[in-house]
Amino acid sequence: MKPISARSRAALIPAIPPPKMRALLITGTSMVLRGWRSLAFATAILMISFAFFVASFGVLGWHHDENSRMFAISKW
Repeated sequence: MKPISARSRAALIPAIPPPKMRALLITGTSMVLRGWRSLAFATAILMISFAFFVASFGVLGWHHDENSRMFAISKW
């Protein structure tokens, strides 16, 4: 079996083109924007959850006070 010469190897394996910086920058920017978008979405969900958490304590406190008043009035 004969070894493959450099010339015939170049014919079999195509030359790899250099990387395109523009595509890399566009892809990188897209990934960064996607990251900011998910961060903003996660922050919005966190704020809404916190708002419901705080509101639930307000409603429960009001409910407790109202029931206590009714119970105190009914005892008299």
